[in-house]
Amino acid sequence: MRSTVHRRQRRLAPSIPECHPAIPYPVDDQPTGCRTNPDLFLHDERDTSRRSKEAAAQAVAECAGCPIAAACLKWALVNSHMTQLGIWGGTTAADRERMRDDLRQRFGRDWMNTLARQGSRAPEHTAASGFVNHEASFTSTQ
Repeated sequence: MRSTVHRRQRRLAPSIPECHPAIPYPVDDQPTGCRTNPDLFLHDERDTSRRSKEAAAQAVAECAGCPIAAACLKWALVNSHMTQLGIWGGTTAADRERMRDDLRQRFGRDWMNTLARQGSRAPEHTAASGFVNHEASFTSTQ
């Protein structure tokens, strides 16, 4: 009886992506912008003030030159429950949600494994076209 109830509860529980073993939290020996100035990356999209938008743009620009930005973005994509706010890998929460939706649509339930198999590369976000990567499998044209 107990196992039947447990299986039913597990089926009804919301689907929250867990940490993917092939996509570890990114680390680097060099000081990165998010570690030297973490407050800059705590962007909340509900704050529509000019100051908040400028800070988010500055954080995104810092990510552009970061050596672990691709790994950071991949980690943020598979750990949505831990990255609901802030700038991760040069993207906002809304950017990442659009990217996850596209990955789910293109690769189904296996999207996390597909992303993990891409090695150190991650989808590159562009405001105009959604996101593109050098690999055809991640090309999106919204």
